[in-house]
Amino acid sequence: MASPQLLSISPFNIQDEFNLSNFTVEQVRELLTQYTEETGQFFAPEVIEIFHKQTGGQPFLINRFAQILTEELEIPKAETITMAHFSEAYVQLLDEDNTNISHLLTNIRRDPRFESFLMRIASYDKGIHFSRDNEIIAELATYGVITKDTHRMCKINIDWAMWFVREVESGNLMVNWATQWRADLMPYGGVRKSGMGKEGPKSGIEEMTELKMAIFHLDS
Repeated sequence: MASPQLLSISPFNIQDEFNLSNFTVEQVRELLTQYTEETGQFFAPEVIEIFHKQTGGQPFLINRFAQILTEELEIPKAETITMAHFSEAYVQLLDEDNTNISHLLTNIRRDPRFESFLMRIASYDKGIHFSRDNEIIAELATYGVITKDTHRMCKINIDWAMWFVREVESGNLMVNWATQWRADLMPYGGVRKSGMGKEGPKSGIEEMTELKMAIFHLDS
């Protein structure tokens, strides 16, 4: 029987400062299999697939997800790691403060080129060709913020998109696709020089309406 010390060993000690290429789904499966062989704890097949899909194979994100699942959630080693566990780890990852994420967000705030570039990817149907020769693309790809889609175009990783949506100051934002139409239920409007308030039947009426509270105390 393995000792408690061996059970605490994790294969997920990937050094964040290394410039690693993104993992393939086969490499992610091999990494998780290594953990299973060392500890006896299994991952549900769908968890292995979502591991790669949600992270785009980015080493830091895979490392952090795995650390949360295998160490911080304290899931019994005899229990299989399921999609419910993955969802819990996903929420924790989105809510936590992280040095890598903070560093990236600082760069985005300091250099308007980052925000402008990400907005072009997120908001325009034309897209941007993926090339690591581009300094901004190279840095964003290293952090796992963007990946290359099947057409060799830049695509925002959905995990990082959640942080991006929170940080970017804009009235509207669509990630990886821009519609050519707008439904009435979609509030439309900008911020800063684009103006304040939202258009659309429901939102427009709300913007032009002054609410008043009236309470009537009636005799019973």
